[in-house]
Amino acid sequence: DSLEAPDEPLDPLLSQTIYNNVAQLSPSELQERFGCTSLPTLQRWLDSFVHANIALEYAVEPARLSLLHFDDDVGDDDRDYVVCDGYDLLPKHLAHGFRVVDSTALLCTGASAHEGPAAPQHRDSTPAGRAYHVIALNHAVSLVDWSGDPWAPTSSSSPVSSPSSPSRTYPVCLHVAPVSSSAVLRPPRPDLPPSAVFVHCRQVIVTVPLGVLKQNAIRFVPELPQDKKDAISRLGFGTMNKIFLHFSTIFWPDTDMLYDMDAGRQGGPSSFINLARVYPNNRPAVLLAPIVGEYAEWLETQPHPEQVAREAALATLRKLFPTVPEPIAVEVTRWHTNPYTRGSYSHVPPQSSFADYRTLATPFGRCIRLAGEHTNQSTPSTVHGALKSGYRAGKKSAKFASRCLKS
Repeated sequence: DSLEAPDEPLDPLLSQTIYNNVAQLSPSELQERFGCTSLPTLQRWLDSFVHANIALEYAVEPARLSLLHFDDDVGDDDRDYVVCDGYDLLPKHLAHGFRVVDSTALLCTGASAHEGPAAPQHRDSTPAGRAYHVIALNHAVSLVDWSGDPWAPTSSSSPVSSPSSPSRTYPVCLHVAPVSSSAVLRPPRPDLPPSAVFVHCRQVIVTVPLGVLKQNAIRFVPELPQDKKDAISRLGFGTMNKIFLHFSTIFWPDTDMLYDMDAGRQGGPSSFINLARVYPNNRPAVLLAPIVGEYAEWLETQPHPEQVAREAALATLRKLFPTVPEPIAVEVTRWHTNPYTRGSYSHVPPQSSFADYRTLATPFGRCIRLAGEHTNQSTPSTVHGALKSGYRAGKKSAKFASRCLKS
């Protein structure tokens, strides 16, 4: 350990490395490889391009990444894929065979759901097994009481009053309240809203994004183990938003991406994905401009994000084309201020490492587990990484639940 280099931000070394590599090439090599003989121009373009691509990969500026560990993942497939009909296909596929209920009917088919303190009466009249086939939309979990878990440590924190405490049969209790789509998730309160219900479970897999865990938006009783809390604190959680510019006609060349070499370091939109190439059947006249990090988070705080995004994107496009029409519509995603995400995906900042991913994946209870891209050391920051972590946690929970039912 004493011989290991100190961990520092990635950015300064990355810029120097790019410059040193480019400076070693002769003018003829520069022309052959890049079609350019101007060393300053080429170095500036490569520096901007690499920084922009790294920022998109990790949803954060390179200066906020660990020099030693930012790219330690061992993913088995570096190719990128497009879900052509949208990510809705994935949850719909996973939800096949489940009954979906809304905020007015939380687990009315669940055997262990009770109303909050104001009306502690049993609401269910159906077999217990039905609770495993329900997906409840528009509900927020404010507390996970896993004090009934045989591995749970003795805690001085007392659970919030509920009609029944966690038991041997149902060792975990969730405190859940219906919310509207515009509701703001606030830190848990000692007093539960009258609409809260208590859902008792044999197994719980907590799959909320790392950003929600970092905000302490869910209270755990007992608290999460200290190594889990430390890993949550050390890992970073960046923001990658998308600006969609819908035009009346396609005025750009038939290429996958458009790129402004001078905009990569400025934070604003510097590259544009041509959705006409992504969706060749209907070829929409839409450009997608990804933005990341501090700029993406700043944009969400503006009174009119779409207007600011429109002006910034058009300013970049007008460097590339002499005439750029006004878009007929602009949309901007908002992952940072969304209370149920608080960002997009994880990264490894200085003083963190991939060991923190392993820590979050390590079991700490018999009846409770964490899952999500931030628990997958092989392919974090990806949809398939999150999916694989869910399969892993689900298999372990099912195996333990099966043993419990037999005993």
